[in-house]
Amino acid sequence: MKPLFDPIQFGLGVPRYFGFLRDLIAYPKLGGAEQINLGDTCPCIHDKTQTTAFDVHYFYQDIWAFKKIQESKVGNHVDVGSRVDFVGFLTAITRVTFIDIRPLKANLDNLNSRKGNILTVPYENDSVQSLSCLHVAEHIGLGRYGDPLDPSGTVRACKELSRILAVGGNLYFSVPIGTPKLCFNAHRIHSPRQILQYFSSLKLAEFSGIDDNGNFRKNIDPSILEGSSHACGLFHFTKHHQTQTKPAPDSARDLPPKTAHANPTKTEYPPSPSFHHSFLEAVAKLGVDYYKKYMCTMITFHMTRSIEA
Repeated sequence: MKPLFDPIQFGLGVPRYFGFLRDLIAYPKLGGAEQINLGDTCPCIHDKTQTTAFDVHYFYQDIWAFKKIQESKVGNHVDVGSRVDFVGFLTAITRVTFIDIRPLKANLDNLNSRKGNILTVPYENDSVQSLSCLHVAEHIGLGRYGDPLDPSGTVRACKELSRILAVGGNLYFSVPIGTPKLCFNAHRIHSPRQILQYFSSLKLAEFSGIDDNGNFRKNIDPSILEGSSHACGLFHFTKHHQTQTKPAPDSARDLPPKTAHANPTKTEYPPSPSFHHSFLEAVAKLGVDYYKKYMCTMITFHMTRSIEA
């Protein structure tokens, strides 16, 4: 379980705040220094790192998908809910329609932002030639972004993306993968096998991914990341047949024989440990209150010593 506050960051913040206060006192003494108004200070205490930090999932997935879309030379592209930075960069190479329950209010050439739900995307069957949905489907149905609670949210999202993809079209799709589990209300983690099952009507053209160590693995077998903790799967799907009115029988094309006929709407997760929510909330609140009082005391003490000196 992810805590309501991060005690490690809180702990690291104590000495880092002292460093901030040291700089705050030293800076005005430098020649040509601007006046510092305490009300305008904005302590940034976690940025002194040895290397440039980045989110390996989003960094590699956006490059992966952007390159594929660029190489396809498609004139129009539809994205459902991906990062807005990625969507913005895409407008430099093609016309983009962005679908999200929270429309993007940006003024860009080649951008058409439409309010829509990934469970009912406003497109006809087999109508979208180029489609992307990156790190989105794992959130559907958990209420994090204002969507209704729905345990089958990811499955339904995958089916809807399959429905609108045109015959001969390309879908660029990513989700966290590994041992299946629910991290409420942040996201779900699915196994690669489950994702192939959800997209059983499509053909897998390529699978790449980011492993638990943050390494980008290009064009690998999906089973390599099957037992991961929190990897990222990058799926390039194509469509060879028109969407059928009724659900087609599950295909054994991309699945081992023992799971070929598994129910695609059911996702099995390991049972969550039982806990008392009220107790955890009380502990979290106590920790936050204690830390606030501690920091106020220490900052006041340090400022007083500095003034006296």
